[in-house]
Amino acid sequence: MNRKVGNHLYLVLNLAARKTYVGRTKDLRTRFIAHRSALRDGKHPNAQLQSDWNQDGEANFIWLDVAVRAGSISGRELEDLLIELLESMKTSRGYNQMTSAGWSRQARLRSVEQKLIRSRKFQMLEGIRSTDPMNDWYVDACSKGHGIEEMSAGE
Repeated sequence: MNRKVGNHLYLVLNLAARKTYVGRTKDLRTRFIAHRSALRDGKHPNAQLQSDWNQDGEANFIWLDVAVRAGSISGRELEDLLIELLESMKTSRGYNQMTSAGWSRQARLRSVEQKLIRSRKFQMLEGIRSTDPMNDWYVDACSKGHGIEEMSAGE
């Protein structure tokens, strides 16, 4: 038996960078307005998305309502599936920082960096800001041998 997924799923596509954000909400219109307002004001909590918005411009972003009919899959499971299929937790492919299983390796690594910076045990290289997007190779290099791979078993 088919039933409609209770939450609305949506995609934010950056056509210039070929990156995706997958989201889920109960109110698409309100969520769209919140995202767009924060981006236009330069205050979006997702630094990578904000940076690309500033660089590529609003005209390069499209918003899609994902109309889905699914069997017994929940909205959360479907959102996680889309994040996985689109690889939108990889900084080179998208903007998602977490799934229902937890935070991405990039988000956890950024958190560790911030804590080390505050404790004065680490500093960013000159010209690099803590809000700059992380390259996948950097995340992989930092993750090896530091327990992050084991922590990301749910990814």
